[in-house]
Amino acid sequence: MDLLSLELKTYYGNLPNLLKDEGKFVLIHGPIIVGIFETYAMATNEGCTRLGLGKTFLVKKIVQH
Repeated sequence: MDLLSLELKTYYGNLPNLLKDEGKFVLIHGPIIVGIFETYAMATNEGCTRLGLGKTFLVKKIVQH
């Protein structure tokens, strides 16, 4: 499984719990939910700061599908 597939699986597997923060942005790295943020920019900045430039991560808006 590639990293993006794993991160999407993490998102959808945790979506029922994430929906309490619907409209915010979740930062995911592999199977780990790193945090939830008010804006896309805040989540992206935290990903670069915490994980480092050049590392991949997923930032996704929390919405019910």
